[in-house]
Amino acid sequence: MGPFFLDVLAYDRDSDRPVIIENQLEATDHNHLGQLLTYAAGYDAYAMVWLAREFRDEHRASLDWLNQRTGEDTAFFGVVVGAWKIDESRPAPHFRVVAMPSGWYKRISAAERRALARAKSEEERLYEAYWRALGEMMKEHDYVIGGDDTTDSWIWFESEFEGVSWNVSFQDGSLGFVELYICSDDTTHEWADQVFQQLEARKEDIESELGYQLRWDASSLQPDYRISAERPGRISDDEEMLAELREWTRDQLIAFDGVFAPIIQEIVDMDSQESDAEDE
Repeated sequence: MGPFFLDVLAYDRDSDRPVIIENQLEATDHNHLGQLLTYAAGYDAYAMVWLAREFRDEHRASLDWLNQRTGEDTAFFGVVVGAWKIDESRPAPHFRVVAMPSGWYKRISAAERRALARAKSEEERLYEAYWRALGEMMKEHDYVIGGDDTTDSWIWFESEFEGVSWNVSFQDGSLGFVELYICSDDTTHEWADQVFQQLEARKEDIESELGYQLRWDASSLQPDYRISAERPGRISDDEEMLAELREWTRDQLIAFDGVFAPIIQEIVDMDSQESDAEDE
């Protein structure tokens, strides 16, 4: 399609309608979501399958949104690919569907449904245990987990600023993340953008104070902003590794709060002063 190349073009066995498959070797990103939609339009596809090593929550939500707002002749699937190995056998691919049209689940066999439920239940149990332990650790430093769901791959801690939270997550299949998250849904896009831009302007000083480089992400599809640190870690690691990851997470959360909170407070105070001046 012009300068772009679709990964796999398939056809539905029953109807012979085109099915496009977009493969990604890492965690989902906005570029591949755009490619998926571009190929879907170019081939007038019936089904769109996005295959990745890890699905970010916002991209899974995007596919759910598309499925809710399209007809029965259009279907979007999100699939996580992994590998299973039993004893000394060769690794075998394992595909886990994380997004699908609402009616599609009814077509899956009872055995497949049970397998999906078991895999999800085990993963949720691991996340719940990990987040519970982290939450207890952070209580000693007056941090409170926001929300009630601790079975997902991420949680957030409340901050003193509206629209700002401290997020912790597992991403990319083998990384643990701690991030400052600025969500314009809770404020305005202009304010969120202002905070991110002013923080990014002090990037060199911030990273020097923390002692390491950060990832600075300004979303192209959603008006949210993330500034994060990362290190190796997966929810399936042994307890010793997970304990080390929790300690690292605690240290990063405290460091993030200590470095970013005073700067954000300056921005809030400045906005308040400007608002008062305008009122006068």
